[in-house]
Amino acid sequence: MTNEDGEVRSARFRLNELTPADVGKPVPVEGARTFRRAADKPVVWWSVAPGIAFFLGIAVWSTVRRRRKLRHRVTPWQPTTRLVMPVCVLAPGTEPGTGRGSRKIAPAEWPAQRYWRLAGSIMVPGAISAIAGSLAGSADAREVLIALGLVGLAAPIWLFFFTPRSYRSNANATAVTVSADGLGWYRRGETTFTLDWADVAEVRLTTIEHDGLVLRVIDLFLTEEGARRRGELRGLWQLGAQLGDHRLPGEKGAYRLPEAFTDAAAHQVRAAMAVFRPDRYREFTAGLGVSGAPPTPITRGAT
Repeated sequence: MTNEDGEVRSARFRLNELTPADVGKPVPVEGARTFRRAADKPVVWWSVAPGIAFFLGIAVWSTVRRRRKLRHRVTPWQPTTRLVMPVCVLAPGTEPGTGRGSRKIAPAEWPAQRYWRLAGSIMVPGAISAIAGSLAGSADAREVLIALGLVGLAAPIWLFFFTPRSYRSNANATAVTVSADGLGWYRRGETTFTLDWADVAEVRLTTIEHDGLVLRVIDLFLTEEGARRRGELRGLWQLGAQLGDHRLPGEKGAYRLPEAFTDAAAHQVRAAMAVFRPDRYREFTAGLGVSGAPPTPITRGAT
């Protein structure tokens, strides 16, 4: 056979690789010692299997994690500790905000730094794999390495759908919505509500720290009229929380959103309340007291 450079070389083809109709015609082939048609090269199943298995594993992990968060507590809640040293770190404003529209906030929201740190840790091996694939001598190895490299380099795109970064655009995700008209809460399969600001006396974010653990909860204090009209919130009345092995009491006279908030989510709640209703928002910090002590409520007039 004659190659593209005009050199005459001997080659061995597999059975039925060439037919009499190919005599005198250019035939695209590849290989080193045994040649075969490039167009007839089969797809190696294991070149795409790792990527498929990876995506399936991420999807299963995300689904299981989300279902665990949605499990409803059915046992009675008995506090084992109390809050101590409550301090108001952000007092309410004097006037309502002037913001328009609304903001949807997922309690499990990730900060941008964490998202890009994870994406970067996948992109770097992906880039190395793609470079190694481009230099590989074997066509099969080149396919596998480049495919894995492309999956790694595309991490910022597909990670968005498997992390809390996508919750703000997911209609079924647990989220609190703050708007000029009021405050809403959605949790699939459980209590869902929307409150007008006329029914809300105070929105309070409390941060509890103990032994390196941090818990952020949001309590809603309703007006007398709002509490009478919103009987569907009865299940959130003075709801407790858990920090490590400690069971915390609920806040006296408050309806607690049944989800802990990350630091990024708390920052977004703070920013949203500053835009829409700074006069209804306060923040507290507190610690944990000794086990067995009676609960110490943070009264609405505390400073």
